[in-house]
Amino acid sequence: SLATILKKMNMYSNNAMAEMLASSVGGAPAVKQKVMQATGIPSAEIQLVNGSGLGMANRISPRAICAMFMAIDLSLQAQRMSVADVFFVAGQDLGVARDRSIPRNSVVKTGTLASVSSLGGAIATQKHGRVWFAIVNRGDDIEGFRYGQDALLQKLTR
Repeated sequence: SLATILKKMNMYSNNAMAEMLASSVGGAPAVKQKVMQATGIPSAEIQLVNGSGLGMANRISPRAICAMFMAIDLSLQAQRMSVADVFFVAGQDLGVARDRSIPRNSVVKTGTLASVSSLGGAIATQKHGRVWFAIVNRGDDIEGFRYGQDALLQKLTR
């Protein structure tokens, strides 16, 4: 099913598969239009040059990342599914984030370039229930950024 393909693609950050899926719906411009329609996010917050997100020319604001997750979750509800059915779930799934200290049952998508580390998704907190988040760090300390992202999420769950 498409949900299974998306789950595996996101768990393992399969950029070739992301390119193929984006191409199948009209490429980066069509994906951007669909995102804008589903989220109401303005064009300036979504800059896509390809379907995988690879390359510094691709830019999505943290607000747009959260809006995308919420729109995907809302869309999946019609099929009795949630973002957990198409993204990595910490403590349950294998994939690129399995060795990180992300709070258990958090639903996340990672993004990494040579000088950018991002993490977005949803975590369950004791005080506020489910919280959508997006963290984007830029610089030379990718491992340090990942450690800090995980530590922040651990603090937010309390």
